[in-house]
Amino acid sequence: RNFCRAIVAVAEQVPERPAAHDISKFLYVAPHAEELICTSLDFIDEGSFPIPFRALGWFYSGQGLYQVAKDFCETSLEISTKRFGSKHLNTALSFSNLGSIDLKIAAYTNAEKQYSSGLEIKKLLLGEKHSFVADDLDGLAISLKQQSKYKAAESLYHLALRIR
Repeated sequence: RNFCRAIVAVAEQVPERPAAHDISKFLYVAPHAEELICTSLDFIDEGSFPIPFRALGWFYSGQGLYQVAKDFCETSLEISTKRFGSKHLNTALSFSNLGSIDLKIAAYTNAEKQYSSGLEIKKLLLGEKHSFVADDLDGLAISLKQQSKYKAAESLYHLALRIR
């Protein structure tokens, strides 16, 4: 359990857009985080569950390894849905993390679906005015803007700004 907590603590420090020094700091931890996901998920508490998946997704996307990153995010969504259910915050966070990767690979229609799914759950669980809701509104707006759906994107940007 202490090993799992240590890996999660380091994984929490990986930013969404890691710079070279962030990647080098996590380089030797990544294999352990992958091992934790494969063998020790039962030792991670509910609140920390998405952290190693998210960190690995951001770590690999920061190196341009988008399919590897997406695989971790998809695995997170699959396991989270089975373990916690479809209307759980961890499932919503998994949708959002997957949407983030889809934005990076220009899969804007997929990103729209992922952010919409995460947003629906977050609104249900956290209410309309939570910062997590604003984050998904922002991601959804970006995906819509990239699809030339400017009016819809603009209204979501404004909504996200009012929440923040």
